[in-house]
Formats: sequence, structure tokens, C-alpha cells
Amino acid sequence: MSFWQVWGFDDPQWSWWDLDLSMDIQRLDDCIADTVNAMNADLSRFKAAGGKMLHYHGLSDPVVLALDSIT
Repeated sequence: MSFWQVWGFDDPQWSWWDLDLSMDIQRLDDCIADTVNAMNADLSRFKAAGGKMLHYHGLSDPVVLALDSIT
């Protein structure tokens, strides 16, 4: 089984051959958005729990400048 079948769509029968962008993108978002989408930058609970974050950003990214990760 693939990542998409198990985690992405929670459907072991899902196949790339059946991909319907008009429906499956929303279905995927409904299934995993709460886990993978970075919509809330509030890390106060993470910090309060003693969390430490290590962030890496390469200097050769042509789209997102490394300085954008710092500021």
C-alpha cells in the first residue's frame, strides 16, 4: 500500500488511475490538512511543553530565499 492510500485518502482501494483533481484534492485536504497544513504560526503550546525546533534552509533555493526563513 502507498502513502496516498493509507494516510492521504484513508482508502486502500484508491489508485492513481482513479485520480480526479476536481474531487480528490479537496478530499485529500479534508483528510490530512489538520496534520500537514501550516495555517497557524502560534507555537506557544509547543514552547510551553518544552519543545525545541531545529530548522534548516538551504542557501541555493531559487524560489524561497534563506533570509525569508529567518525574518
